[in-house]
Amino acid sequence: MDESAEKPIFTAMNYQIDEHREKIDQLDSDILNLILKRVKETGEILTLKAKAGAPTDTRQREEEIFERLIKESGGAIQADSIRVIWQVIISMGKAEFQRRSESEI
Repeated sequence: MDESAEKPIFTAMNYQIDEHREKIDQLDSDILNLILKRVKETGEILTLKAKAGAPTDTRQREEEIFERLIKESGGAIQADSIRVIWQVIISMGKAEFQRRSESEI
């Protein structure tokens, strides 16, 4: 038997996997675009705070975000995972603002 010939079930499975991967690729692009928008909004807020001399400590706001998202997930994603993911996203927004601010000096 020629092992290089795919069995029909594997061909169908591969097709289904490819369909799901295409959807995931699109979702990844959508997520990236949303993160870019979020980073921009974070920069706008930090710019306004900097101009007003307002503190930029956001621990309370971050906690509100974490709690809201944990509740919205309805337990589908572990709370610790949500915290880790959003902490990275929040930190990224702050870091990008800092990088842009330093390049303007």
